[in-house]
Amino acid sequence: MVDVPAEAAPLCWLVRHPRPEAPAGLCYGRTDLAAQPADTARAAQALAARLPAGIVLRSSPLQRCQTLLQALHVLRPDVQLRPPEGWLAEMDFGAWEGRLWADLPAAELQAWTDDFGHYRAGGHGESVAQFLMRLHEGLQAVRAAWETPSLRDRHGWAYAEAWITHAGVIRGLCWLAGQGRGDGASCGTGLSGVSGECPSAMPERQAGAPPFSPTDEPSAHSPADHEHCFSGAFGPAGKLPFSLPTASAWPSFHIGFGEMVAGDFLPMAAVSTTTG
Repeated sequence: MVDVPAEAAPLCWLVRHPRPEAPAGLCYGRTDLAAQPADTARAAQALAARLPAGIVLRSSPLQRCQTLLQALHVLRPDVQLRPPEGWLAEMDFGAWEGRLWADLPAAELQAWTDDFGHYRAGGHGESVAQFLMRLHEGLQAVRAAWETPSLRDRHGWAYAEAWITHAGVIRGLCWLAGQGRGDGASCGTGLSGVSGECPSAMPERQAGAPPFSPTDEPSAHSPADHEHCFSGAFGPAGKLPFSLPTASAWPSFHIGFGEMVAGDFLPMAAVSTTTG
């Protein structure tokens, strides 16, 4: 484990779940798949060696995250477990869940691409606006808890958390964190340690595939690429506290199964740190 200097900014690591028991190319956002045991053990060993003493662990309720949480706790009984948190669950892809991305109707994927912020994935799943609002509200609650005097008094700036979650959630948090810097499309969060294979919450783009792939490189965006007002589940012509991405503006970094990155998500102006 690593020590957190008392003068350091609050740290937050985002951890992607281990490799699930699923065929390649499967759409499995909210589908509650088991994680591969060997990959869970590998990820738990790696995290146990790298996370600070006494770190607070939050996790998605889906079992591919919860099994890693429990395996890590066996190796590191000093970590502080929080109950499962629904806001950290992967995006709900509706009727697309459990189907191969390659088999999904091209017209539906194009409709999603064309109206990326508002289109409800799989007909009755989440829209990107709904997904990001869920993340925003969860993030605000965690930040509010961190800002309480009792927590600051006990931990000071040495406080650290790790969130075991999903590729889509990590990219969504990246987008939200970038809003405060005016560069959400370029993931201006100070994420470090981003590497590994392509996340599978959305498929890797192939030739001729619709342009919502996480491998799209950010480009220079016009004002039309960011949309602040919408109508739908949150009320007519509601005002979002963040901008919405287009499909091509969605964060495009890769993070492998069981890997973690560090970001400045806890306080509003924390300093990013490497994972060491």
